[in-house]
Amino acid sequence: MKKVIWFVLFLPLLSYSEELVLIKAISNTSRSFVIPLGSKHGISLGQESLFTTKNLSVAATAKEVTRHHSFWELNDKMARIPFHKGQYINYTNDIKSIYNEIPLIKSGAKMVEYLAKTFWIFRISYTSSLTQTTSNVSGSQESSRTSTQIQGLYSKRVSDKVSWAAGLRYDWETNQLNSPTTEIPSNRIYLLGQGLYHFNDVGVSKNHFYSGLTIGLGRSSTNSGGVVSSGFSLLLPELIFGFNLNAFHKLAFLLELALENIVSLESYSDGLDQNTDLLNFKFSLGLKF
Repeated sequence: MKKVIWFVLFLPLLSYSEELVLIKAISNTSRSFVIPLGSKHGISLGQESLFTTKNLSVAATAKEVTRHHSFWELNDKMARIPFHKGQYINYTNDIKSIYNEIPLIKSGAKMVEYLAKTFWIFRISYTSSLTQTTSNVSGSQESSRTSTQIQGLYSKRVSDKVSWAAGLRYDWETNQLNSPTTEIPSNRIYLLGQGLYHFNDVGVSKNHFYSGLTIGLGRSSTNSGGVVSSGFSLLLPELIFGFNLNAFHKLAFLLELALENIVSLESYSDGLDQNTDLLNFKFSLGLKF
């Protein structure tokens, strides 16, 4: 089934106010449910509306309304809700006209479980190395590595649970040597690919936990006392666990913890190779919009 809502192509043919709405919660009796539309979106207490799936439509009345959410109950006492939590369905606030348009909806468009959404994501991160191995450097020389990272990604939520993203990342790293006391800077740039699994929303909010992994391929360079080595760098992989804190309609704050493995394969101008293998712990703050 294609993850595209062809239905939007037919909007000019329809005479009512219709939109896709996410089902946030369903009662144990399957007779009432919650949607993320409230008084801010024009929902009023006692309002009657129609909710349509691929095969069935039900009328419901708004029993409770807050600014951002509303609680609905089916009008037909014998009916049961034909959809499930997390599903996107058609919603209209004009019941009389929609009853005449249902055949057109079903013949002119195919309902799907999810409408794919796209976002931009920006993150800033701080890392500290847990383990490190560098060729041509003894263990007594290396003390600690820390880095600051920024990244920007284009993300697409392809289902209720899964999203993917692609983008760029830039790292500024400092390696603090013990003997002699020296700071050696490194810079890296990556092309990233990321996949995330989104857990269920917390309550009736759009806040949720997520986890996933990121892989990357790029270039790195290290300046050791004016002598520069450069080469390829691999991010294989980064394991992420985060929390999505929804702020507004499409704006959310991201808080993340991660473990990442970085392998850099550099060489000096004289042909000497220097390979670095790092395991980093990372804390990130992000913005999704």
